[in-house]
Amino acid sequence: MTIRGIAVAVLAAGSLGACASTSPNLASDGLPVWIDNPCMGQPASAICAVAESDFAASDVEMAKTDAETVAKNRISDQISARVGRLTERLASAMKDLTSGQTVGERTLKDINQNFQQQTLNGLRYVDYFYYPNRVEPKKLWVRAVVTVESNKFSQDIVNAMMAGAQAERLEMKHEEAQARFDAVRKQYLSEEAGSQNP
Repeated sequence: MTIRGIAVAVLAAGSLGACASTSPNLASDGLPVWIDNPCMGQPASAICAVAESDFAASDVEMAKTDAETVAKNRISDQISARVGRLTERLASAMKDLTSGQTVGERTLKDINQNFQQQTLNGLRYVDYFYYPNRVEPKKLWVRAVVTVESNKFSQDIVNAMMAGAQAERLEMKHEEAQARFDAVRKQYLSEEAGSQNP
């Protein structure tokens, strides 16, 4: 069952069924369309997440903090996955150039954490939705968005991997490594472009 389906079932059980709306931003159940489509209306380069909280009836501010934290963690996970996909491929390419050697796990972990932190600096909470209304809310949803410029993002990761290799004194020909890394990066960018939200 989708997030929307669960929410509608819970709300209907409490006799709080929503009225149909003609708003383009609301579905027929009265909930925002972005609950099921977090990146709706956002740039293709956006990473998005939605979270909800059941604390709204007792403490709206606590509910906002709760939902924001969950949404931020979901975006952090997506960033980590993107960094991980690229660093794994770069590490594989590096092994081919260094007789099976690559940067250590600590370096890979540091790169992932650094890019998570840098990217999360641009995180925005763009929408809040209070159900059934803001005056007496029973539930609260939040939508979080961060925009990632994939070209720069991927090049910065390549640079970080090269710097890591140099710091660990891995022997490899710089020009050959750069050419191999560029090929990996282009493939990554092509896949990212195919998977981005319409």
